[in-house]
Amino acid sequence: MLDCLKPSSSSIRSNHHSQPQGSSRDDTLSSSSQPSPRGNLTYAYSIAVQTNSYSELWSMIHPQNSSQESNIENGKDQTAEQLLVDVLKPSHDCIEAFLCQIKQTTLTRLVSDYFRHSEDTSLRCIHLQTNVRSARTLYHHLHVLLDVLPPDFDTNPLSQPQCNRAFDILLEFNGFDNPFPCPSSHFFGDMRTCFSLLKQQLEQRRNRSCSQGPLIPVLFACQKNRKELAQVEAAARGIFVLNNHLDTIDRLVRHLHNAVEDDKPLIQLGTDWGKDIYAIQRVLKQLSLNHHTFFRQLKELEEHICLCFLYINSVRSLLLEKLQSSAGSIIHESAGSIIHESAS
Repeated sequence: MLDCLKPSSSSIRSNHHSQPQGSSRDDTLSSSSQPSPRGNLTYAYSIAVQTNSYSELWSMIHPQNSSQESNIENGKDQTAEQLLVDVLKPSHDCIEAFLCQIKQTTLTRLVSDYFRHSEDTSLRCIHLQTNVRSARTLYHHLHVLLDVLPPDFDTNPLSQPQCNRAFDILLEFNGFDNPFPCPSSHFFGDMRTCFSLLKQQLEQRRNRSCSQGPLIPVLFACQKNRKELAQVEAAARGIFVLNNHLDTIDRLVRHLHNAVEDDKPLIQLGTDWGKDIYAIQRVLKQLSLNHHTFFRQLKELEEHICLCFLYINSVRSLLLEKLQSSAGSIIHESAGSIIHESAS
């Protein structure tokens, strides 16, 4: 086996940006999480965010210095690609090296498609994380202003200096585009198609796991069945959870995009009126209504992006183990045939 394909343990090695540190909880999500209906996913998420793997990924996708953050926000693809290399486990090179050594089947081709789509999805999530940073920058001055204004600012007139400052902030906001992609862009459509096909194939493998060819001894069959069934069920469970994360990310991106679009005409109206205290005050009152909800959704999106990376890597590892097991079972079946024939 290639050294880079061997299981590796995770530990916290760096500080985290606004993220609670992971506990000593076992990071093997596939073994610690039982198949759960949609209503229990919140509990599964709360377990996942306490793992060391989650804490490590959080540190990776949140820049620790202004230089790295500036590079990403300026759209330097090389930085995003390098971050993808750091985040994605098992790595692209390791998986490609293994795939070149095994026979191509319907399952291996579907798994190869998953590996490819998971890399594309991870890169899109990295860009979404950049969108979140851009949104924080876009709203920063506006939300600082709303936080320092007195609670009764909507009933007591603003001072002229406050009005002038608010006008400058609104004018600055007006000069930026919406940082989030249009909801109609079907951000993860190709990934969901891959999920559907792969899920079908995994279910077929699971259903066939109890039937064995006549040449395989019972001992080999039982060992193979138990291991393969566990791998298939863990991979299917990981895909189910990951698909829910993608749904949540799509929903949050849609809400955040629409929130910015709703604010833009209101802010445009405020700048059109000039430095009129009454007009600016009305605009700020409306903007304050969704002030905290917007930042709460940004935080939630960041958490689901990190969880998406976590489950992408988990499923990648499980599927790779499945391929390794399938490749190894060919040797066991051949050995079983020889033993059976010798005994006859």
